[in-house]
Amino acid sequence: MTATAAPSRGQRAPARPAGEDTQNRILDEAQALFSERGYVGTTVQQVAARIGITKAALYYHFPQGKEEIFVELMRRHLRRLHDGLEPIIRRGGSIRERLEAIASYIAARAPAGDVEKLRRELIHIQETHRSALREEFHRLIVRTLHDLLRRGVEIGELREHNSEFVTWMFLHSVCSLSGDCPSACALPPDAPRALVTLLLDGIAVRTDG
Repeated sequence: MTATAAPSRGQRAPARPAGEDTQNRILDEAQALFSERGYVGTTVQQVAARIGITKAALYYHFPQGKEEIFVELMRRHLRRLHDGLEPIIRRGGSIRERLEAIASYIAARAPAGDVEKLRRELIHIQETHRSALREEFHRLIVRTLHDLLRRGVEIGELREHNSEFVTWMFLHSVCSLSGDCPSACALPPDAPRALVTLLLDGIAVRTDG
């Protein structure tokens, strides 16, 4: 496969396809409507009317209609959240510094309150779609944090610990500040013991001798 050369200084970046712009407009307006009226109270016709297109044009972009739009909204949020975490992890620094930056980044997502409202509407979505969203959350967010914690153990900054549980604790604690994370990080079965261990021992390597 031949790589596409990046535009040089002074050149314009390639314009996004018109279809992609329309899809994003549909998602933006649908998110606002779902937030205002709920999933059940929102129709495809209302979404189409908000951006001045026909229902047929909307179905061209989202053939499965309202449920497909809803699921794609949640997937878009997860992708954006992941895209924000990746640069923090890649730029280096200590594990502590990166976790602090990640916590600040997630907490700063609080203005995206529409996403919290959307999450409550997941009960109206087919279980197959809910399961797919949980898997994507685990792949993009949970696994990213879990791997960072394991890296901390490998380089000697963190002690050996239950990284699955610490990831769960971290996400649920930080998300409580913003109310902006899908509840897809399942509580590990040994959570009570792990909680006591975390509170009493922590996971950072002691440097005080």
